[in-house]
Amino acid sequence: MSLYKSASSTYNLLEDLLEWSQIQRGLTKPVLKKVGVKKLIDDVVFVHQEMMIKKSLELQVHINDDLFADLDIKMIQTVIRNLLTNAIKFTPVGGKVWIEAKKETEKIELVIADSGIGIPSSLLPKLFDVDGSKGRKGTEGERSSGLGLLICKEFIELNGGKIWVESIENKGSQFFIEIPC
Repeated sequence: MSLYKSASSTYNLLEDLLEWSQIQRGLTKPVLKKVGVKKLIDDVVFVHQEMMIKKSLELQVHINDDLFADLDIKMIQTVIRNLLTNAIKFTPVGGKVWIEAKKETEKIELVIADSGIGIPSSLLPKLFDVDGSKGRKGTEGERSSGLGLLICKEFIELNGGKIWVESIENKGSQFFIEIPC
């Protein structure tokens, strides 16, 4: 199992580096399609179920079936995958992860939150910057490059949205995403 975790972690890092380099070279452009937000989230959650079961995490998803947005499916799936992976990684056994989405006037607000270890306030100002991308170990020693959040920010901005975080150390984190409808 240790070899699998190491190979998986290395693969994810290489995938993140490739995506980030394509963004920096201007090779990544969003292809917008109308998509059901709940289905998009459910597809990403399905892939992460085993990780959540292993850590005995409670997952709650609160998204209406009639919520749709025009967005780049691959980019937004990557964002959700990164944020959900982080929520799982930084939440101790028996904790809680929840995902909510609602429509505001001309935008959709998506929240991915956890009851995990939180983020020290000293890291928050530069969390989405190249200089601020400092990998931390998860609650079970999981490795992290810190590039995932940088990619999330780039992809959300390419989709015309914004991303921010609120976190209290030892209480958990909430990542907010706003994308146009």
